[in-house]
Amino acid sequence: MAIQSYDATIQLWDTVRAEKLFTLPIEKMSATCGAFSPDDHLLAIATSDGNVTLWNTATGEREGTLASDRGQLSTVLFSANGKLLLTACADGSLNFWKLSEHRLLGMLYLLTPVDWAVIAPDGRYDASNGGSVSGLNWVYHNEPIALDQFKDRYYEPGLLAKLLGFVSDTRVKVAPLRDVKLYPQIRVTPPGKGQTTAQLFLTNVGGGIGPVRVLVNGKELLADARGPKPDPQAKQATLTVDLSKAAGLLAGRDNTVEIIAYNADGYVASKGQQFVWRAPGIPTEVKPELYLIVVGISDYAGPTLKLKYATKDADAIAKALQRGGNQLFGTPQVHLALLTSNSATKPTKANIRLAFQNAQKAHPNDVLVVYFAGHGITLAPPNELYCYLTQEALKADLGDPATRAQTAITSDELLTWLKQTPALKQVMVLDTCAAGALATQLAGKRGVPSDQIRAIERLKDRTGFHVLMGCAADAPSYEASQYGQGLLTYSLLQGMKGAALRDDFFVDISRLFQYAADQVPVFARNIGGIQQPVIAAPRGTSFDVGKLTPEDRAAIALAKAKPLISRPMLINPNAGEDNLKLSAALRACLNAENNADTRGMESALVFADADDVAGAIRPTGTYTVEGDAIHIRLVLTADERKLGEYTLTGSTKDITKLCAQILDQIKRTIHDAEGK
Repeated sequence: MAIQSYDATIQLWDTVRAEKLFTLPIEKMSATCGAFSPDDHLLAIATSDGNVTLWNTATGEREGTLASDRGQLSTVLFSANGKLLLTACADGSLNFWKLSEHRLLGMLYLLTPVDWAVIAPDGRYDASNGGSVSGLNWVYHNEPIALDQFKDRYYEPGLLAKLLGFVSDTRVKVAPLRDVKLYPQIRVTPPGKGQTTAQLFLTNVGGGIGPVRVLVNGKELLADARGPKPDPQAKQATLTVDLSKAAGLLAGRDNTVEIIAYNADGYVASKGQQFVWRAPGIPTEVKPELYLIVVGISDYAGPTLKLKYATKDADAIAKALQRGGNQLFGTPQVHLALLTSNSATKPTKANIRLAFQNAQKAHPNDVLVVYFAGHGITLAPPNELYCYLTQEALKADLGDPATRAQTAITSDELLTWLKQTPALKQVMVLDTCAAGALATQLAGKRGVPSDQIRAIERLKDRTGFHVLMGCAADAPSYEASQYGQGLLTYSLLQGMKGAALRDDFFVDISRLFQYAADQVPVFARNIGGIQQPVIAAPRGTSFDVGKLTPEDRAAIALAKAKPLISRPMLINPNAGEDNLKLSAALRACLNAENNADTRGMESALVFADADDVAGAIRPTGTYTVEGDAIHIRLVLTADERKLGEYTLTGSTKDITKLCAQILDQIKRTIHDAEGK
């Protein structure tokens, strides 16, 4: 088929028979672009008024109109399955439509080479830089409101994939953003010379007076400066704030103070109103120090939560960071709190809390690095609390607040501890897996859940710290690594070994985080692409946390990649099936080998329980049964290349011993291949 625009009509032609099928009126509009659906049953025509008309090519009947107010369209494109339509608009947006409902799903704006935003009609949005994108605003009564001013309620990480149906959306629905109730106007009187109190004058402009946040040097001093019994509907409010209570106060130096006011409903925030205030006191020239809190938990009170690599990962990260810190800050200025299943100080909640309390000795110009490896979960909406399980945890069910209080550290608790720590440069790495998550296929991709991103973004916005989050669906996915370590930790160590250093020496936190975020998906590809780390960090800020000489880098041990074994398949052709369940027995044997590390032994391979694993050795074959004897023809291949073919004999009375023979043959084949 072909289309031709002529005199406010569209003519649809059969190109095979060279005859006109229909003349479609477009109501005195000119056509700007069009497209056929993949099955040619639907024609979408964009007209100069910015709308798209849908036509049935079999009947010539109009099937509907996609009405848009976004200006003239330059492109119309159907999805491969014909269920979605993409339109490119004059305002620079890409609009996604659900054809069965003639409904706009969302808009994608590409603002700069690195900045983007996705907006749904109900006001939910996702954007680069953790939702804090510049240059795109809602305009309400001539008042421009930046997207991140709605962040508390409407920020939805991974929104585009959810709108298009690629990811299920389980978040509690929000009310559509239509009649915006504006935040109060703010007028600030900074402290006078030698004083510490600021006066805040707020005027209700119709949306009430909600929480008033006060941040000093990027770290929250007060979550709500209104006091214990505020009147949200007051016409005006005058608040007094004592800035001397700020944990990261720079005595005798300039401090940046930011005031953010919300409407009474608490979902629309004002732009941060900033002023610079020189605090009283004498500036001190104190050499910066490094505080390290490194936690790795492999052994929990609940045996089902046991992990292999978390303790090992924490030990390796602690050694690398301590070496780098000794070179950059000086050995006396590095304070390490190492809490692992194997360390003298156990990773109980009380001990972890004590480590943060000790870090309160820091000065504002010091650096705090926090590393957690182990089990982490996020509570279902509306709570959306990130929870790191401590050693006392018996299970992953943290719905009971009393259980959380005893066996987990929540993002709210972390917020309190970090706000009390004076160090203004703060870093956190979360290398965790979803404890107790429903089993997923290893080949299923797993990124950081959006509710965890929201929880950590709130934490970042209120403390100004840098976060790197990694997540796997469950313990088997988290530990299905060729490197004998969690993939996120392995990437960080590789970066510190030289791949991500600035000027070949310095551990720049932004460079290191970006390197790890780029490398983990590459490493995870061999085991199904199970991780996609997420970075949450203030825009345009970075700093060094270490310096590593060639000798230091050489001391960072990186394990050699172990060979991967994918799911075996053994068949008895005489029975037409695996009637002895040899494949399942061999899988159990391979899983036991996978867990050799937990028994104090070194595993020779990594079993990835999936069918299609790039680069993995695949055991396949056939077997016959004669009395008690089993005769196996075993074939080992890797990426369709045959590594070897072997004949093995065992007994039906001892399947376990036979599987051990097969495992030994796999190990010998690996050894022979490595020797060549």
